Amino acid sequence: MKLLETSFLVDYLNEQPYTIEYLEANAQAEYAISTITLYEVYAGAIRSTASGETIETITDAIAWADVVAFDESAAREAADIRAALLDRGSSIPAPDILNTGVARSLGCELIATDEHFAEIPQLNTHNPRDSHS
Repeated sequence: MKLLETSFLVDYLNEQPYTIEYLEANAQAEYAISTITLYEVYAGAIRSTASGETIETITDAIAWADVVAFDESAAREAADIRAALLDRGSSIPAPDILNTGVARSLGCELIATDEHFAEIPQLNTHNPRDSHS
């Protein structure tokens, strides 16, 4: 399973070509979106002034992906990740830490475009924007 993080999903919803290319190249993969990412994209839709950007249109646009909850296992992983980052004098935004907790708890690859995910120990990440030509 591949967990789509907010940075990738926002680009997908904005029809960035690399996202379509990535999904088509990995058409057999199972995709998931965390409840944390749903919160972020829904909050963006509520505040958006773009015509047609609503919770309903987003829900329809991502219906092909499973939704996975931020649960106790994810919370433990996220807490461990935050502690490790702070021990190194580093930090990333809280929703990103929560999403990395979900990915590590599920043992899946995190698909994200924010570079700071590379700082997370024991996290399998892929940035499809980097490999886009």
